Amino acid sequence: MIISEKQIIVVDAEKDHCREIAQMIQAGGYQVVTLHSFHYLERYLQGHDCLIAILDLSALSVDNRIVKELALKHHGTYFLGLTEHRFNPELEEAICHYIYACIAKPVDPEELLYWIRSISLDNKPQETSGTNESS
Repeated sequence: MIISEKQIIVVDAEKDHCREIAQMIQAGGYQVVTLHSFHYLERYLQGHDCLIAILDLSALSVDNRIVKELALKHHGTYFLGLTEHRFNPELEEAICHYIYACIAKPVDPEELLYWIRSISLDNKPQETSGTNESS
């Protein structure tokens, strides 16, 4: 069963961890694309409609400026961060303003799917009634 029409992307330089996160997401019924660098994410987003991009902040070479530029270009994409550290001073601006939520590593599948479900439900197209009542 496929729940979301827009894509979910996992970006992690560590291929085994990327595959593990992707399997958690697929187990929840979502389609997922895996990428292994921030550069590939930038290129991929230029031609694809993406709902969520999950970034392993511990494994990728990213800074505030890179995250900000990407978030501003792709304002319809929600960015989730995975992190080993509770405090990331080098990414403070990105985490405060451009990353929707941070998830601690090791990743709890229930927490990850909670965030994905929440974002997906908030972005469901509104159904409109085909009937017009007039007096």
